[in-house]
Amino acid sequence: MKKIALLAVAAMASLSMAAQGLTEGRVVTAISYPDMEDNTGILAMLPKETTAWYKGDKVRIEQPGAMGSKTVIIVDNKKKETHTYFDMMGSKYEIVSTEKDVKEQNAKEGNFTITPTTETKTIAGYSCKKSVAKTKDGEEIDLWFAPDLNRPASSNWTSQYQGIDGLMMEFSTSKQTSMGPMTMKMTVKEVAKEPIDDAKFKAPEGTWKKVTMDEFIKSMGGGK
Repeated sequence: MKKIALLAVAAMASLSMAAQGLTEGRVVTAISYPDMEDNTGILAMLPKETTAWYKGDKVRIEQPGAMGSKTVIIVDNKKKETHTYFDMMGSKYEIVSTEKDVKEQNAKEGNFTITPTTETKTIAGYSCKKSVAKTKDGEEIDLWFAPDLNRPASSNWTSQYQGIDGLMMEFSTSKQTSMGPMTMKMTVKEVAKEPIDDAKFKAPEGTWKKVTMDEFIKSMGGGK
């Protein structure tokens, strides 16, 4: 489950960019797993939805998991700092990441070349454009984004997908796991422009053990 947790965090990070066209509000994203459609047992344990709250330079993202687990990411785009909270079967971990940490992690995951296309479609009521992200290994990922929910350049620091001028509305991310290749597809299903309480951007309640990403990976069963 370690790599599944990390896959989820990578996907959630792409939702962490504050949007100028959404200065304050909530975005709900549905999650599907094309590779797992025939494996109902595993599918039942995987997260199905992510909610993000935006207000100015602050973003909070929550993703519930199996057996009461939850991942929360709080992003401060002004300080360029993220706090990731993993609550997994009673164990509570907090990982603090600076801009340098995020850039190093993104470099490990691989850099993408972004190519715009002329394709468009509507997602959650917003007209979206498509770009294609290509890895150095030739893998291609379709990225759909909403230009009407454009974001300031200062909020782009967490994403592997540089050059996307709008809120990410649909994309996929993949990782090799012990169960084989797993693809996580994220599609926004609701955008609500509504007031958000400042308390939403405080740390979740409880006592959290601060660890590095490497320490967290080891706690989940090793580094591979």
